[in-house]
Amino acid sequence: MENIIREVVSTSRIQAGDTIEIDGILRTVSSKNIGKCDLFGVSIFGMTYFPKTGYQKVTRVKFAVPTSNGIVYR
Repeated sequence: MENIIREVVSTSRIQAGDTIEIDGILRTVSSKNIGKCDLFGVSIFGMTYFPKTGYQKVTRVKFAVPTSNGIVYR
């Protein structure tokens, strides 16, 4: 069973504690990794995710953990 759920979201929806996928590597975001810039918007790990075509979305990862009461998403 695949227990990883991926969803593509805007960078503005990423919060501290979220896990994102960058180039196939899972990284957990802390409050120190999120920055804001008036020109480029939200930056995560120093990357602005603002290509020439407009805002880029990032892949947020959640884990489905089976428990006795059903599946819990973290």
